[in-house]
Amino acid sequence: MQSLLSELMALVLLVPSIGILHELGHAASAPLAGYRVTSLGLGLGRPLVRRMDTRGQVLWLGRWPIAGGACVAVPGSLSARPAVYHMGGLAMQALLALALHSLQDLHWVLARAETFNLLVLAWNVLPWRWRGLASDGWYLVSSLAPGRAQMPVMGRRPVLERLARFEDNLGSPLGSWYARLGLAWLDVLVGRPERADDQLRLPDPLGLGPDDRGMRALQGYVLVAWHRASGRHELALEEARAWRAKLGSTVPDTAEDLSTITVAQALVGCGQPGEARKVLASLAGVTGIAGREATAILLAACLAEDDRAGLRRAAWRLVERLPGPFFDPVQVVRCLAAAAARLPGDDPTRAHLARESERAQVRLLAWADPADRAALAARLSASGER
Repeated sequence: MQSLLSELMALVLLVPSIGILHELGHAASAPLAGYRVTSLGLGLGRPLVRRMDTRGQVLWLGRWPIAGGACVAVPGSLSARPAVYHMGGLAMQALLALALHSLQDLHWVLARAETFNLLVLAWNVLPWRWRGLASDGWYLVSSLAPGRAQMPVMGRRPVLERLARFEDNLGSPLGSWYARLGLAWLDVLVGRPERADDQLRLPDPLGLGPDDRGMRALQGYVLVAWHRASGRHELALEEARAWRAKLGSTVPDTAEDLSTITVAQALVGCGQPGEARKVLASLAGVTGIAGREATAILLAACLAEDDRAGLRRAAWRLVERLPGPFFDPVQVVRCLAAAAARLPGDDPTRAHLARESERAQVRLLAWADPADRAALAARLSASGER
């Protein structure tokens, strides 16, 4: 039997080793999942060792490596697949378990490594969540479960605030920027665009390059939405067209889809719904978030033109696409309510759209952070949709 000191020393060595392999699994799967790694390391507290590469990615070692590690990655495109990203760490541990099982008889340390790795793997597979922390299993279940209806795609305020604090502590420019971009978008979404002023006027962070088309498109979308929410509709359209030109590509991708949505949204805000519908024609047949958002904007354009036939078709298509996240779920709620009000009182479609709008509003308010609910409820009840 090994001495207690030997067992403790093995534990001190094994925890960081298994932890960093788990995080490297996430890092390896990030590009496949459409994510961009912003920081990777071990330990708690301010980093003792920190290195940042030319792409703004931070590698770090904290004061207490035995506390585990973290791989922070943010979505780099509309087609990001969180399930693939979170499977990366679990897959790495599963491969490690197979290797250790065949080697455990060679040395008692390898036997301990196999046992400990299996325990950590089980802990990560179990779907648990506590005070903003969650396992890979929880993220897998939540990402694969149906019915994440009308939720904003960039995350909840507590999650983004925690990400900002973590990345600030590491000095990770790209992670901090993304978290604050998400917080700025939430302020715009709930109807408090003035709170986003400082964030959206900051220079681009180190590491955000021309190859990051998805993140650039997201930045442009939020900036244009901020102008629109502040009543600067002409400037919003000018910015939307500028961002679309900046992202220009001969190969259609999700970044180009988002820039197209941004222009169409700005055109509706400027009172040009017909032009918006022409722009949206290029997204015919597109699925996913881009397809859902395009349908919501099409419904807004039909409402602006008082096109009853187009309104009905767009409203039904939007209802069919409700089980999924949106960039602007507030627009979804308001457009469905406006479409219902525009139809005759004896039209059965009217009652159906009204019910779907009410349900979507209840889900959205339940999702929102308590500090945002009053402002969000006020924007949801406001008339008009520009």
